[in-house]
Amino acid sequence: YKEVVKINTDFKSASAIATDRNNRIYIAGDSSIKIFNDRGTKLSEIKLTDVPNCLAIADDGDIYVGAKDHVEIYGKNRKLKSKWEGFDKSSLITSIASYKDNIFIADAGKRVVVRYDKDGNIIGYIGKKDIEKDILGFVIPSPHFDMVITPEGLISIVNPGRHKIETYTIDGKIISA
Repeated sequence: YKEVVKINTDFKSASAIATDRNNRIYIAGDSSIKIFNDRGTKLSEIKLTDVPNCLAIADDGDIYVGAKDHVEIYGKNRKLKSKWEGFDKSSLITSIASYKDNIFIADAGKRVVVRYDKDGNIIGYIGKKDIEKDILGFVIPSPHFDMVITPEGLISIVNPGRHKIETYTIDGKIISA
């Protein structure tokens, strides 16, 4: 491999990275998001109300930022659009992913991935422990709980305590474990 761009964020601690449809690079750290072009030139910066853990850029350009126990949504104008606060003290948001009109949030504290609509309404849960349905649930021994969504809409989720990657449909049906 050959390094083609080096981006200096000037963050004390960078915590998340994402790209949008225009190949802009969003890097979250400290209490802001810095946006760069694909050559590493800083384009803009968004000041956040909290320290970010993760972020995702939706197809419509909205930016979803996960902090410990809430999600902030910034619009195309880079201004705070809304804030989802339905989480409790045991929540620890570690990953966010977007697919069409769905937002998926990995909550390492609750050991579950929650599917939301774009207005913050819960649609369903993925991997929630249910012995009757033979769902063992996620084993999260540390605050590392990540996921990615394929262009076809399949969600690959790390199950770190079981040392595997599990794949689900967007409605929570397991494809492989």
